[in-house]
Order: sequence, then structure tokens, then C-alpha cells
Amino acid sequence: PTKKTTPKRRVCNTTPKVTQQNGSLCSAFTLSLLVGCAVILLISIIVIIRLNYLWNVARHHFVKQLQR
Repeated sequence: PTKKTTPKRRVCNTTPKVTQQNGSLCSAFTLSLLVGCAVILLISIIVIIRLNYLWNVARHHFVKQLQR
């Protein structure tokens, strides 16, 4: 009698677990990027408002000079 051979099971190739970085370091980096973008946005808004104010003052001064 012939003996039935059972097929060999494939061994799963498990990839080694990737060690996670320190969570506080990653969140600190993300937080610093977010704060940096917010500061740049705030400074640009302040500059735009100031230039708009100076433009209006100069226009008002110019119109006043023309009325004389």
C-alpha cells in the first residue's frame, strides 16, 4: 500500500516588528511644524493689515493734497 503524503505547510514569513519611535519626539516635531506655520501665517496677516492701513493713509493724504 502506498502512503499518502501530506503537503508541507508553508511557513509564513513574518517580517520583524518595526520598532516605533518615541511618541513624544514625533508629536513634538509635528507640533513644532504646526506652531511654525501658525506663526508665519500670523505674521503675514499682520503685514498685510499694516500695508493696507498705510495704503489708506497715503491715499487719504494724497486726496487731501489734491483738494487744496
